[in-house]
Amino acid sequence: VEQHANHVSARAHVEVMRMVKAGQREYVSEATFRYQSMLRGCFRTGYDCICPADRRASILHYGHPAEPNSELTPQGSMKLHDMG
Repeated sequence: VEQHANHVSARAHVEVMRMVKAGQREYVSEATFRYQSMLRGCFRTGYDCICPADRRASILHYGHPAEPNSELTPQGSMKLHDMG
């Protein structure tokens, strides 16, 4: 079971890396990850997705419960994807 979950998570992360672009909201990464995971049979994540960009990428437990991953991704910024 763990091997399957790891494979699904890895494939979903690859798809997120393929689609992420500057100017997108951070939640697009989360939505893509969840969608790609569901396509492969995993309908829940083990923890909340954290997808900050730019200066927020240094804050691991980033986000506000009412509006997580809502900022724009600036051009040339680094992103953190902690999803699984």
